[in-house]
Amino acid sequence: MRQGFTSKDGWQISFDHVYAHLSEIKAYQTNPPFDPDTEAPLQSTSEVTLPAETVDLAAGDENAAPVSVSETEAPAGHYNALAWKMTPAEDGPAAGQVLMLVGQAIKDGKTVEFTLSFDRELAYTCGELSVMSAKASLNPDKRQI
Repeated sequence: MRQGFTSKDGWQISFDHVYAHLSEIKAYQTNPPFDPDTEAPLQSTSEVTLPAETVDLAAGDENAAPVSVSETEAPAGHYNALAWKMTPAEDGPAAGQVLMLVGQAIKDGKTVEFTLSFDRELAYTCGELSVMSAKASLNPDKRQI
């Protein structure tokens, strides 16, 4: 989102803002480890709920640190599953929308400004591999997730 991209037909797409409203964000400690590719339900031994938040995934330049979604106090442990919903934002620039893309498309000297808004709610649950890349492990020294 921060770097933009070039479409197959040569448009250079860049984003000023990519607002996503995340809610019901939960980090889980599970046993057995949760595998989203099976029918087995997520069995948590511990869970932490984070506050809902609208984040701008395009904030900063291509060298900026990853976008921080939320923080909360939590017990130390290995959190090996995450779940969240994308629901309509209650306020702010993306009020009423789940996801809003604001940017420009440029080709052959022509610039097209765009705002794409999505109001369809989504839910996502991921297991250990995705969690580790999201850095959801918590050590006793830093009691935030």
